[in-house]
Amino acid sequence: MRMQRKKIILLCAVILFAVLLGTLIPVALINSRTVRIAFYGIDGNIEDAVRENILENIQRKKSEAEESKSKSPRIKFYTLDSAAELPKNAGKKYSILITENSLALRRADTELIPAGSALLKSVPLSIARAVSKDGGHYALPLLLDHFEIAYYRTVRNNAALEIPRSYGELLNYLNAIKGRVEIPLACAGGEDKNLFGFVSALAESIYGASGYEQMIEQVRQGAALNQKEFPEMLLNILNEIKEMQEQGLLYKSWTKAIGRDIEFLMGEHQIAVTAMFLSAHRKVEFNLIKYYDSSVFPRNDLSAEHGIIAPMTAAAILKAQKKTAALAGLFADDESQRLLSNSTLLAPVAARAEAVDIQADDVRFWAASCARGPLADMGQLCETTAERRHILAEKIRSYLEY
Repeated sequence: MRMQRKKIILLCAVILFAVLLGTLIPVALINSRTVRIAFYGIDGNIEDAVRENILENIQRKKSEAEESKSKSPRIKFYTLDSAAELPKNAGKKYSILITENSLALRRADTELIPAGSALLKSVPLSIARAVSKDGGHYALPLLLDHFEIAYYRTVRNNAALEIPRSYGELLNYLNAIKGRVEIPLACAGGEDKNLFGFVSALAESIYGASGYEQMIEQVRQGAALNQKEFPEMLLNILNEIKEMQEQGLLYKSWTKAIGRDIEFLMGEHQIAVTAMFLSAHRKVEFNLIKYYDSSVFPRNDLSAEHGIIAPMTAAAILKAQKKTAALAGLFADDESQRLLSNSTLLAPVAARAEAVDIQADDVRFWAASCARGPLADMGQLCETTAERRHILAEKIRSYLEY
C-alpha cells in the first residue's frame, strides 16, 4: 500500500514537472525573441514616432524574415518615469533604451553594449562623435533638435542688415535695430529648456566646445558639493546676459516668458530676433514663423573648435542579442530616418536621408560641418532629473533677475 502511494506521488511529480517544462520552454523561447524597448525622458511626439517607425520597420522586413524562415522579434514597449533617476539595472530588464544623449545616459554607459561601426556608417563623423567614448560608440544617433537664433526678415531688410556671423556682429545688429522695434532679442526663458538653451548657446559661442564642456564640469562639481555660488565660467556668461538685459538688447522679462508670450509678441511685430529650439519653432503659427530666418548662434571665439547646441535622441543597446542589434540598425536606414524626420519635424542624422524640410536639413548640415558636432544643453549635461534641472534653472533666474 505504501509502495503504491509512493508510485502515485512520483507519477504526479513527473506529470507536474512535464507540465511546468512545457510551460517554461515556450516562455523562454518567447523571451529570447522579445526585444524590450524603453523610453526615458523623451517627448511624447518623438516617442510615438519612434514606436510607429519600429512597427513599420518590422512589417517592412517581415517578408524577408519569412523568406529566410527566421522569426521576427516580439516587441514590447515601456515608458520609464523620467521624474526618477534612470534605473541602474536597466540592462537587466530592457534591450534598447531610447533617450536623450544626456548625463543620465552617459552615467549608464557601463551597462551599454557598444554600437558597432557598421551601425553608424551612414552618420557623419561629427555627429557620431557626440556618442563616442574610448574609440567606440555607446549609442546610435536617431534625431537632432537645435537651439536656433532666428531673424525677423522685415526688420532686417528695412535696416539693410546681414545675418550676423559672429557674436560681436550680433551685438552690433541688436544695437542697430534697437530703435526700430520694442524688443531686439527675446527667448522664452520662463521654460527651463529654453533658459538652458540660451545660456548654453552663449557659453559655447564664447568659450568654444571644449570650454563649454569645462564649464559644465565645473557646474556639476559645484552641485555635487552643494556650493551656493556659481563657478567663474558660468558667472561670466550670466554677467554677459545681465549686460544685454541692462542695455535693452534682451527682453527684460525673458526669464518669466513662456512660448505663448513670445508668439503673441511676434504677432504684434515687436520682436526682431528670437532664440528657440527647432522643436518649439515647429509649434509657432506658420503665418508668424515664416518671416523668421533661422541660423546657428554666432560664435565669439572664432579660433576655437565649435559645436552646436543640438539635443540628440539616441538609441542605446542594453543586451547583446542579434535581433536587438538588427532592430537598432534599422534606425540608421535612410527610409527609417526619412520617416522619423517627417513624423517629428526634427533633423535626421543619416547623411543621405531625406529631411522633412530646409530647416531640418540645415540642422543636420550645421551639426555635420562643425568640428565638435551636436552638443547637449547644460540642463541635460548637469543634472539627471527634471526636478534637479528645475532647481538649477531657478537658481540661474534668481541671479539674472536681481
